[in-house]
Amino acid sequence: MSHVLVSRPLYTPEQKQRRDATAWTLVQGILAPVQFLVFLVSLGLIGYAYTTEQLWDLALASVVVKTLVLYLIMITGAIWE
Repeated sequence: MSHVLVSRPLYTPEQKQRRDATAWTLVQGILAPVQFLVFLVSLGLIGYAYTTEQLWDLALASVVVKTLVLYLIMITGAIWE
């Protein structure tokens, strides 16, 4: 017996158009690269702290900032959807 999975779009064209027309689309478009940049800076600070034993406080603070930005993008993403 074989089963065939039928894929259907997540949104109808009207739903997608309505979603993409909201201000939250712009918010997500801005927050996504900001989140990635914060991640890269945090990664660099943590790597620097491990290799030099300096700037640990800044490295740890960057993890908190990275987590807060992640929460922000998750919450606004939930509103957006």
